[in-house]
Amino acid sequence: TCEHYSNYLQAMLEPPPPGWPLNRPYPLGKSNFPVTNVTWPEAMKFCLWVAQQNGWPANSVRLPTLAEYKRATRGVTIRGHGNPQAPDYWDLARLGREDQPYPVTSRGWDCIRFPNLGQMYDALGNVAEWGSEQQGEAREALGGSYNDKDRNFNPMEARWLPPSSRLPWLGFRYVHGLGQ
Repeated sequence: TCEHYSNYLQAMLEPPPPGWPLNRPYPLGKSNFPVTNVTWPEAMKFCLWVAQQNGWPANSVRLPTLAEYKRATRGVTIRGHGNPQAPDYWDLARLGREDQPYPVTSRGWDCIRFPNLGQMYDALGNVAEWGSEQQGEAREALGGSYNDKDRNFNPMEARWLPPSSRLPWLGFRYVHGLGQ
């Protein structure tokens, strides 16, 4: 979230993403919104900071792979929109209908449940997220975002972007693997 990322910025004396006010820790009213306009290297530095803050090995906190992302979407959608991995899921679930990011966990239609394990929000339609894999010089972006308006969009396919990209529809989430 913007608030969590702001804690990192203040601790590490890093500059805020474009569009953030210089006199506030994050944009007004956006504490629980996904952080966006962050480059791939900035996302990786945040992962290292999270590991350090928790006393975990440095490489135990990182960005997810496409395989991990796909595995995480194997649950059941909360509103019965079907299988998130189906090619027509994007249109059936009416994802990509927003005009801007929305607060984390605020949209029930972007929730995947895992029997006896919990649930995961915002993996498909809030903001796309940096992944850990690379293709040449490009890095992967996973999932869909409010910006993806194409009815035939498939959030299960990675997009490849320059790691220096700063986009209002691209953020990140991290994974933690103990003992790695």
